[in-house]
Amino acid sequence: MKILTICRANVGRSQMLAGLLQKMFPGRTIISAGTKVVSSTTGESMHGTYLKDTKGAEKVIDVLKEEGIGWSGAMRTQLTPEMLEGIDRVIVMSEPEHIPEYLKNYPKMIYWEVADPKGTPIEGHREVRDKIKKLVEENKGLFE
Repeated sequence: MKILTICRANVGRSQMLAGLLQKMFPGRTIISAGTKVVSSTTGESMHGTYLKDTKGAEKVIDVLKEEGIGWSGAMRTQLTPEMLEGIDRVIVMSEPEHIPEYLKNYPKMIYWEVADPKGTPIEGHREVRDKIKKLVEENKGLFE
């Protein structure tokens, strides 16, 4: 099974979900992407950059490490329509206004409303991680 996790910038929510899914379902192929993977200051593409080299990703890496998940080597990926080919399940956590039209009506897409932890203290990141973890637990059948 191939699963695609999506948020806006591919720094927080989608990376947390990908890490948690990889740990809970090790036989699955997990791909993480963002709808707008660009620098918030320059607008330059951040596609292909390591999470560990992304300002603001430290807390994401830390809260995954608390779960026994080493995720600093993950890369940020810009979502493209071609990425949907061969995907069995798509979980989107991006704000609705940042979801591209081709994804909005995609039949394998499931939307989870999860707040962006950007700019919050470590506790806020833990809350988001725990919410995502709970959603995975409640929806295990989606990934089996």
